[in-house]
Amino acid sequence: MAMMMTGRVLLVCALCVLWCGAGGGDGSAVEYSFAGRLAWLRKECAEEVGRRIGGRVNVSAVEECVRRGMDGVRAV
Repeated sequence: MAMMMTGRVLLVCALCVLWCGAGGGDGSAVEYSFAGRLAWLRKECAEEVGRRIGGRVNVSAVEECVRRGMDGVRAV
């Protein structure tokens, strides 16, 4: 029974390694995803702040909005 479980664990580990390796495996996808999320948040926050204060962009308000948005990403 123990050998069977060990075999399953090794199989799962091997599949995980193959899955991660197929995507490049160097973490660049995560960095790209994070950078893309940050750029998207800045754009969305600038638009939201601009709507709230009549078209002008308050840099500190935009950065606060981005910080709140990124806190949600880090929490996951």
